[in-house]
Amino acid sequence: MIKEHKPRAKRYTRLDQPPNFQITPRIVRVLKIICNHPLIRVDQIALLAPDIPYDSLKTIIFNLFHAGLIAKPIQQAELHNSVPGSLSMFVSPDRLGYLLYSLFFADPLPTPKYTQENDRGKWNYIKHQHTTATTAMQYQLAAQPMPGLTHLTQSDLWLKYAPTNRLNNPRYNPEDFPRLMSHDFLADPSEYMAVRSEVVPLKLKTRIEWDIKLPGNSHLTSITMPVSTEPDEYSGYTYNNRTRFTFHESDEGTETILPNATIRQSMQLFFDTSLYQKLLVYIAAFRHRAHLTQFGITSFDVEITTSTPTRADNIIRQLGPLLLRQFHIHPNFVRLTDRQTIAHFDSNPYHPDLRRKNLEGQELSLLKN
Repeated sequence: MIKEHKPRAKRYTRLDQPPNFQITPRIVRVLKIICNHPLIRVDQIALLAPDIPYDSLKTIIFNLFHAGLIAKPIQQAELHNSVPGSLSMFVSPDRLGYLLYSLFFADPLPTPKYTQENDRGKWNYIKHQHTTATTAMQYQLAAQPMPGLTHLTQSDLWLKYAPTNRLNNPRYNPEDFPRLMSHDFLADPSEYMAVRSEVVPLKLKTRIEWDIKLPGNSHLTSITMPVSTEPDEYSGYTYNNRTRFTFHESDEGTETILPNATIRQSMQLFFDTSLYQKLLVYIAAFRHRAHLTQFGITSFDVEITTSTPTRADNIIRQLGPLLLRQFHIHPNFVRLTDRQTIAHFDSNPYHPDLRRKNLEGQELSLLKN
């Protein structure tokens, strides 16, 4: 028996004939916010662009969606149906939106996690993108009223510090805005693709020496292998004339913390995802100075934002002693906080009273350490 698929709700269905509109600085600005935050609600976009009237913002979202530049994950329909009252729409960049972005901006973007044509992604996976985007937005908004503090977004850092040969080559200068109509762009996107340079993935690549048990051998053999990780986000801040850089990992509370001993002694460790595996890559990258050659930043630390204080303590308990014993890293190299605690401090991750914990479980004040 063939299973019949329900038709998509109207809100997730694009018009057969997309509207024709001029691609203005305001539209590109909204597209930039969406592309820099892989899954973001419309009301959050309004917070990042408070000078755009909400009705105008909704018109921009309408035009971008029906032109195929952004997507609306249909998995959110279940969430909308389960929450009483009105819930703002989630939007994400689509492939054409990334292409249009690259015509104006030099910083690269990762591969889209969702497209309207390929909607098989699970909501829990897609939701992770929203968690990451929300945390990044909280840093950006919280820094604005704080004297002496300047927050540096991922885009800011890439444009300021990345090696010149890793920058994209945009066709247009946002300050010298062209008269570009959406129908002209959509009629032949390949014309614009031909002039853009290759997108550089935001991956931290390095090599690691690791002891594993090869098949048929009972003893451990040391091998050197290439490894990489794609940070959920990276950002920086300048405070009291000092700039610090951070790679962020967003943990939903379900990811494996520490694989079992058998996996840790096999190549499988670096093919499966776990917090332990990610931190191994960060430690190796730090020691090989990969962050300097690939991102242009002189140093970095790692911040894990997880779901609850209990989860943060579990991560410290399982990984802290092991990593400190294995690699003799400074315990402040990894900081942990959680979304429950951040919410208690007005969703302000820069709040002066908010305490993080290092790998030894000691409390840290971000702007004093």
